[in-house]
Amino acid sequence: TRFKTFQTLMTGIEDALLKVGSIDLAVVLSGARKTVKERIFLNMSGRVADLTRDRIESLDAVLEQNVGAAQIRIVETARKNLD
Repeated sequence: TRFKTFQTLMTGIEDALLKVGSIDLAVVLSGARKTVKERIFLNMSGRVADLTRDRIESLDAVLEQNVGAAQIRIVETARKNLD
């Protein structure tokens, strides 16, 4: 059952990544630690990961409040997937 719960969590995260807008994801990742970014990129296709990296590089300095708002939208999306 512990494995099933973990598997459910991982599936929810993967589904959330697919449903989250690419701009929100880029905004959130722009402020994330390198290790977090790499874990997220590993769950993407190479093409999508490259596009996301390019989008992050093209962002001007992102306001902290914009990062927070994008984080909230992503968490809400993930919660909906787990319900």
